[in-house]
Amino acid sequence: MAWEEWSEYERGYVAAFIDGEGSICITKSADGYYRAVCALYNTHLPTMNFLSDLIGEECLTRSVDKRRRVLQTKDNYAIYIRRKLKLLDFLNFILPYLVTKVEQCKLTIKFLETVLNREESKYSEEDKIKMEQFYIQNSKLNKGD
Repeated sequence: MAWEEWSEYERGYVAAFIDGEGSICITKSADGYYRAVCALYNTHLPTMNFLSDLIGEECLTRSVDKRRRVLQTKDNYAIYIRRKLKLLDFLNFILPYLVTKVEQCKLTIKFLETVLNREESKYSEEDKIKMEQFYIQNSKLNKGD
């Protein structure tokens, strides 16, 4: 992946950005499907375009509040890393540079390894229990519990 060629400065910059303006989380859909994502958020488009080019993921406008002009808020941009193998590689790569989101990163790596090592395409009852445990642990970490 392109990030393997990053300088130490770029590695530290991205890790610090994730620690401060990003999230590493496990989500659960209404139909009970679990997925992992690393997301970076900011209102400064040049910074987000720089990160988008560096990481190799598209920068999206996340939310444009219709009341934005009245509230004097800025557009919010996001970069999402969702593809399982890419995310697993990225998290393993960035882990040594993280400071505040180390536990979320380690937990999400375990989650992805569990998901990728399953033999069946559908979740067994045991798998569903494991996924729910990962989801709950991640929620607690992200809430600071």
